[in-house]
Amino acid sequence: MARYEHLPIYRTTYDLFIDVLQVTKTFSRDYRYTLGAHLHESAIKLLKQVYLINSARDKVDALKQMLLYIQEMGVLLRASKDLKIMAENRFFALLEKRDSLEKQTTGWLKSFEKNRAGIIPPECG
Repeated sequence: MARYEHLPIYRTTYDLFIDVLQVTKTFSRDYRYTLGAHLHESAIKLLKQVYLINSARDKVDALKQMLLYIQEMGVLLRASKDLKIMAENRFFALLEKRDSLEKQTTGWLKSFEKNRAGIIPPECG
């Protein structure tokens, strides 16, 4: 089985997951079990996707799916801020991690797309 815990993309995803769990504890009851639950689910999907990417033979499709999950997380975070159930400073901290994750995923995707084109990529992560 491929190891994934050492990858920077995994560490960023895990940190985002933990932060989402912490932030959603402060949501009011009206949102904790709706928007908060969707944020939890989205963060879990991201963690699972890192594992799938690392163990996939063809990583390009799995990376594209990861980018979709990252976009989903962004929408949920923005809704939380716009509904004023998440403080702006917490929102921006989470958004920064989400953006870092998007950059890492995009970089990883580009390297594997080059591999598909016959150019050998550097070590992923």
